[in-house]
Amino acid sequence: MNTKTFFKVFARNGALCMLVFFLNNAYGQDKTVTRQIDTSKTVTHRKALEQPQKIEQNQSQVYPITISKKAGEEQVVHDEIYIQNELSRINQHIAAIDHKVSVVSADPDKKAEAQSQGWFDQMSKSRASLVEEKMKLEIELESFKK
Repeated sequence: MNTKTFFKVFARNGALCMLVFFLNNAYGQDKTVTRQIDTSKTVTHRKALEQPQKIEQNQSQVYPITISKKAGEEQVVHDEIYIQNELSRINQHIAAIDHKVSVVSADPDKKAEAQSQGWFDQMSKSRASLVEEKMKLEIELESFKK
C-alpha cells in the first residue's frame, strides 16, 4: 500500500467518523437528564436485613469501640469512661424524675391534673426505660473489668 492510498483510506474513514458524530449530535436526544439523590434514606447491607437484630453481650468484642453516629459528627469512643459518664447521666435523669414526681404528688391540684393527663404513667415508663438502659450499661461496664 502506497502513501496515497493510505491517506485516501484514512481521509475517508475520518470523514465517515466525523459524519456519524455530527449526525448523532444533530439528531440524537437533546434531553438533559437530571437525577436527584435522596440522601434521607440510609443504605443498609443485605445481611443486616436478613438477620434479626439482637442485643447480646459479645465476650470476644475488643474494647474500646469507636462509633460515629452521624455524618459530620465526631466519633465517640465507647470505653470505660464513656460508660461511666452515661451511667452518671442516667442516674441524674432518674433522680430528676423522682424529684419531679414527689413535687407534683405533694400538691393536690397538680396531682389531680397530672393523673387526669396520664403524666404519672409517662414518668413511670420513662423511669423504667432508664433503669433498663442503666442495667445494660452496668453489664457492659463489668465486661471491662474482666
